[in-house]
Amino acid sequence: MSEFNFDLEIQDIKDLIDMLLGDAMIPKNVKNILQNIGSIIEKEGKNVVKLSEAIYGLQDISSDPNLPLNAKSDVWQLLNKLEKIKENLK
Repeated sequence: MSEFNFDLEIQDIKDLIDMLLGDAMIPKNVKNILQNIGSIIEKEGKNVVKLSEAIYGLQDISSDPNLPLNAKSDVWQLLNKLEKIKENLK
């Protein structure tokens, strides 16, 4: 089993969020939620409650019918990474 590196995981999440924010096909409402999640991760990444808030926001995004399929897979990847961080902080 690989060792958990909090800072590396957070950087991966930030990079993925930045990539999604730069995608012209992503609806504005989804970008707003992604920006809020990025702020949560930036400021309070080790706060399990705030991570849960970010996870719920991503779950909402993943069911948005206007979200392109390729972006949905990226959102699911973000969800997976946030869940991993949350589990390692418990």
